[in-house]
Amino acid sequence: MISRIRVRVRYRQYFGPEPEPGPAFYESFPCILFLNPYAARNMPIIKSAKKRAAQNTIRRDRRKPYKTHMKTMIRKMEDLSKEGKNDEAQKLLPLVYKSIDTAAKKNLIHPKNAGRKKARMAKLAA
Repeated sequence: MISRIRVRVRYRQYFGPEPEPGPAFYESFPCILFLNPYAARNMPIIKSAKKRAAQNTIRRDRRKPYKTHMKTMIRKMEDLSKEGKNDEAQKLLPLVYKSIDTAAKKNLIHPKNAGRKKARMAKLAA
């Protein structure tokens, strides 16, 4: 979590002089973390480091839906197995495999990690 001092500094950078700080002040202004992707970390100084940081944020945002989808499918599979709905779990199994394989292909998880997840899902479905 960012300290109030750093939040005030960020507020000045984006919006100019700040109003009198009070409890309502910190609840009312927009979240600074979304205005500056480097706000929670140290700002890069060298040009190549700035470029690398920008590339990392872009790539992270591009890859995130695949990992989220994989986790959602695994969660659905676990919920179905807990409820004892093995028929539905068997039908869902190919979709879970597909999402895990996609995540492995995009280098979000290691191929052996993908194999382990798939084996666990098969065990749940059985």
